[in-house]
Amino acid sequence: MDDRVYAQKQAVVAPFRFDARVAAAFDDMAHRSIPGYEECLNLCVRIVAEEAITGDIVVDLGTSTGALPSRIRDEIRDRELRIIGVDASPEMLEIAARRCGERVELVEARLEDWEPPAARITVLNYLLQFVPAQHRLRILTAIADTAPRPSVIILSEKLAPSNAAEAARWQASYDAFKRGNGYSDLEIEQKRAALDGVLVPLTLSENIALLHEAGYEEVYVAARSLQFATIVGRR
Repeated sequence: MDDRVYAQKQAVVAPFRFDARVAAAFDDMAHRSIPGYEECLNLCVRIVAEEAITGDIVVDLGTSTGALPSRIRDEIRDRELRIIGVDASPEMLEIAARRCGERVELVEARLEDWEPPAARITVLNYLLQFVPAQHRLRILTAIADTAPRPSVIILSEKLAPSNAAEAARWQASYDAFKRGNGYSDLEIEQKRAALDGVLVPLTLSENIALLHEAGYEEVYVAARSLQFATIVGRR
């Protein structure tokens, strides 16, 4: 379904939620709103293909409609993997269940309450930015502590600017990107208002420091498009 969530003028813009309306439009929303989204999915599949061996656990946290687990299932057929998708939205998981089938385990859980398994590879694409800041280090540390060695974490996030001038440049570029993908100024403004205080990004250096503090010795930027980056941590 095309993303028309913010196409009509709203008297009061409610805080953003991953409800049924967003879930139905999510695939279109992600591709049109996140620079490099398709490349991010491809990168994740490539890392899984390179790193995971038969019997390994691969976890996609914030799996949304199951785009990544279904792609891993379809593209990596030469070994048996335990693929788990976790999301707090039942509306998202309903769509993911139809897409993924029986080879993917789907779990409804809030990240703050979830207990990680011993996963070789854990993916958090555009999720941690929605988690209260006080919980982020604890979550990443729990993932690292329960994982076997070697293990990999893939963290994709929208980045916070480091100063006002950078913020203005980034916002102008991002708004132009969204206009180029068919969003009106009304849609851009209303979604920005809905996400205010709900999506709370960190700077690139803060995200890298967080992964180091959680226990990942090697941390590097694997991909970046505008103010969106995919960071890989290894231990």
